[in-house]
Amino acid sequence: MLIAISLIACDRLPLKQITGPMNFTGKGAGCGNLCMYKFNQDSTLSFYVYLNKDKLKLSSQHKTFNIKDYKNDIRVVVTRYDRSSVNNFCSDFPSRSKAVPLQSWAAESGTLDITLSSDKDGESYSVNATFDNLSIHDNVTDNKLNIPHIAFSDVRGGWFPG
Repeated sequence: MLIAISLIACDRLPLKQITGPMNFTGKGAGCGNLCMYKFNQDSTLSFYVYLNKDKLKLSSQHKTFNIKDYKNDIRVVVTRYDRSSVNNFCSDFPSRSKAVPLQSWAAESGTLDITLSSDKDGESYSVNATFDNLSIHDNVTDNKLNIPHIAFSDVRGGWFPG
């Protein structure tokens, strides 16, 4: 997908034009009960998801959610950084990255399709999830973006750093 937007960073950087694909690569990663994330190819954009596994009653049964109906239990945030960012999620160690978050968008609508499958240890599980027709919004600059499709495949959840 090709997204061209004008951005004004929160730290008063000059107006920037971002053009090109907003592709979040790989199958994704995750931890806890439940967060998942992906980065774009140069790690200047992150796609972070928090799901309240218990309240959403996530299980091996396939479920579909309308995100706007579950704002407290499904949170999706896309963050743009000033440079390549290393993994800030699901880690025992503080990030060594000097990347500064410049702008964040939160999902306002879209759908989530999700299925969990138990791993052999009985505590962790594998997550397959797709987000479709996401509308994300930056409340500071009023920028809006649409993301047609993001998929997470075989992401491990249910484990905790430490």
